[in-house]
Amino acid sequence: MGYMKYLQQVLLKDYSRADEATRAKAAENLIDACSIACAALAVQPVPTLELAIMPIQAGMVLGIGHIYGHDISRERAMEIVTEIAGAVGISIVARQTLVTISKFLAPIVAGLISAPYVFGVTRGMGKAAIYYFQHTDLDMTQIKNIFNRAKQEAETHFDPRKVEEAAQEQQQELEQDAVTRMEQLRLLRDKGLISAEEYEAKRKEILAGL
Repeated sequence: MGYMKYLQQVLLKDYSRADEATRAKAAENLIDACSIACAALAVQPVPTLELAIMPIQAGMVLGIGHIYGHDISRERAMEIVTEIAGAVGISIVARQTLVTISKFLAPIVAGLISAPYVFGVTRGMGKAAIYYFQHTDLDMTQIKNIFNRAKQEAETHFDPRKVEEAAQEQQQELEQDAVTRMEQLRLLRDKGLISAEEYEAKRKEILAGL
């Protein structure tokens, strides 16, 4: 199951009476789905696609918050991702910029190198988020320890097969989205709502995103 479908299931479920084991399992499954999705974006040879990593991590934090009784906004989830990243010494902007530049220079190699790292960072972020929502008096040293331990374990047990499967699913979704957008674009042209030049420029833009 893709991370988006699982996240939707999590957000629609009521965990107010759930026991600790149920919450922990739901959080673990969500972290796993989001970690694989983020790593799959890193594998994709398309530059700038990895810019969607932080929104996925924010969605993960949003879901974890819901599981543990904290219904927050997506904006707040983004703030928490940034806060945790700062606590553990990760520059999100620098990380994404590095991956993007690497893809321009050597897309295949960049994906192979960055995928385990992105997978580990996302799992570390998820584990730290659980602690974040379980404690009112936050110990940033503890958050850093939880993050580093989870990241190291994740990179050690990284499974490239799962990530490759997720990457293929993402590519299929991109292609299907492109087909839908092309059909809509063609309809606009046929109805005279856009010019032939506008149609051609937008068509090339859609194809360039594949």
